Amino acid sequence: MQLATLDHLYQKMGFSEAPFNLTPDTDFFFSSETHQEALKHLRYGQLKGGFSVLTGEVGMGKTLLCRQLLKDNDDVNLAVTYIYNPAGTITDLISSIYHSLMGVSIDVTNAAEVEQKFISLLIDYAQQGKRVVVVIDESHLLDETVLDSLRTLANLESAKVKLLSFVLVGQPELLITLRKHALRSLRQRVTTHYRLRMFSYHDTSAYLNHRLAVSRLQSNVCFTKPAELLLHALCRGTPRRINQIADRSLMAAFLADKTKVSMAMVWAANKEVFI
Repeated sequence: MQLATLDHLYQKMGFSEAPFNLTPDTDFFFSSETHQEALKHLRYGQLKGGFSVLTGEVGMGKTLLCRQLLKDNDDVNLAVTYIYNPAGTITDLISSIYHSLMGVSIDVTNAAEVEQKFISLLIDYAQQGKRVVVVIDESHLLDETVLDSLRTLANLESAKVKLLSFVLVGQPELLITLRKHALRSLRQRVTTHYRLRMFSYHDTSAYLNHRLAVSRLQSNVCFTKPAELLLHALCRGTPRRINQIADRSLMAAFLADKTKVSMAMVWAANKEVFI
């Protein structure tokens, strides 16, 4: 089914767009207790400097949190940039950060020249009274060598302030890497760490209603309490899984010309989504 057809279908259902799209859209950001706490930790880490670490299981909304963190940043003394899915060497990562900050690729290729060009950029920001904060999503993909090189970069400072700090966001495997003996010096520079918790039933119920409300035009579709309870149990409080099953359940209600999503619809949707 083509995208335009899907959009039209959701409009027929009474929504401006799909309420349970998997795209990390900040318009749909749901401020659960665990996400509020995560943002507070990350904002503190930004101000404090050094390294901040956020971990969470797959599908817990880490990327959406990163985007919300950037969207909320109104500190003129911070130049916050975002790197998704880092790979390769420290030189590759530095080049990605440079491009993210400047909008153009770095014009040198030698590793030493790349680093020097980047340091010059950091000094330029410092002279403007700004510290660069790099948010690295999927940080569990970074190996020990790259992480230790980030520690070295984070040590760069002017006469008064650090030039650079990092927010490392990733799956729990990131913690396993950081606990290695070779990275003990980096661990000492971690100012804050927060691990996202799974949603409670209350969170799941509020999350469903929040997303329906954000995209609602005329629809009065809702989930029954038994449907919410089953959905929470099946998804174990994981937002991405909730979105997947809720979307199929919503479609089932539309096809049956119902305004209430039942427990039977959720159960059937679960069997369709997960083999």
